[in-house]
Amino acid sequence: MSEHNEQTVLLADIGGTHIRFALYDGHEMGQIGIFRHEGEDSFDTAYRAFLSSDLPRPASMIIGAAGVVQDGQVRFSNRPLSLSETGLKERYELAFCRIVNDFELQAYATTALEKGDCFMLNKGVFDPQGTRCIIGPGTGLGVCFLTCDGIRLTAHPSEAGHATLPILSQDWEINTQITHYLISRFKRVSVERLLSGQGLLNIASALNNGQQIFDTPEAVFSGAVQGNLLARQVFDVFFKYLGIFCADMALTMKTTGGIYLTGDLLRQKQMIDWMQHSEFMNYFKNVGRFKDFTYNIPVHLVQVPQTAFLGLKYLADHIIF
Repeated sequence: MSEHNEQTVLLADIGGTHIRFALYDGHEMGQIGIFRHEGEDSFDTAYRAFLSSDLPRPASMIIGAAGVVQDGQVRFSNRPLSLSETGLKERYELAFCRIVNDFELQAYATTALEKGDCFMLNKGVFDPQGTRCIIGPGTGLGVCFLTCDGIRLTAHPSEAGHATLPILSQDWEINTQITHYLISRFKRVSVERLLSGQGLLNIASALNNGQQIFDTPEAVFSGAVQGNLLARQVFDVFFKYLGIFCADMALTMKTTGGIYLTGDLLRQKQMIDWMQHSEFMNYFKNVGRFKDFTYNIPVHLVQVPQTAFLGLKYLADHIIF
């Protein structure tokens, strides 16, 4: 590694499976390096591997982390990894370090999306000053809100993915089958138990009388692509729950700025067609007395990859440069 470059900030996106790095000088962002988690020292291992090609050592660091961030610290719930701003500053001799929840990045990234970056699932009536909600099923279920006071944008990360699973009142038989299975396994059933990669496996087992057929979320997706009836039914159920959960979030924060669906799972090319032919919008719009409200909420399916780095650049531009 070369000496510190005072004009360079390391942007880091740390998810449940991968660690991604890129260098940014306030004008251009370098190539993104992608590394898998490898134990307790996974961050340091990835950091040193990324900078081993004689890249300049950054003077600052901004990290988006898939975990609860409190007092400049984060502990990952599904990885043996914890980080702190103070510890990173000392270890890497940084002038500045900031750790934020990874879905704050997704929220700020929506400000940089251009026409064609999203597929419009529901046009609605867009309010440029309205609250936005960003929802991303992945390793877990990320949710963040973005508000505007007329001058400044503020991201509000949440743990809404751990809220109790909603009821599919329009499909009581499926709802009963799913909830009975999940309650027998987990006692308390959160939304994330269904709306995540692992959730696809949970749905498949619930629909198959508790018997596991698929070993990975990728296997469920591949099965659906190939026309496997159980796998397709898994996604039918998935979209129903996603629709009612999005409606719940829209009602919770009056998201007149729109709902933004993001993440690698929903970016698969088949998803647009599947969602258009699913019950997603039916469950999103039909919320009883407030159906006129959800009918007017724009719903976007984000198509561009690595959106976290759009959010990281936004923070770097507003905090450092």
